[in-house]
Amino acid sequence: MFLNTKLQSREKLIKIVFVGCRKFVSTFLAQFNQLQKITIDTIIDINIDNAVLKKDINKDEVIKTDDVELNLPKEVIEARDYQYNLIH
Repeated sequence: MFLNTKLQSREKLIKIVFVGCRKFVSTFLAQFNQLQKITIDTIIDINIDNAVLKKDINKDEVIKTDDVELNLPKEVIEARDYQYNLIH
């Protein structure tokens, strides 16, 4: 795999964040255990219309999950926790 060859030549790890969990993310996660030097920092799959910010966010600031009240259904929280536990 061309990507794997490129990753092996890197010295530093690559941290990635997924926003929106559609087909690409599922495909990537299926191959993730074969990729070296990539770590998944965060997976976010939210309906932004239901999110409420707990503080003001600057334009270039990273939004952390603690900064947002998501009001997600119990099933979505359980699915998100399951995904998180698969990669950590």
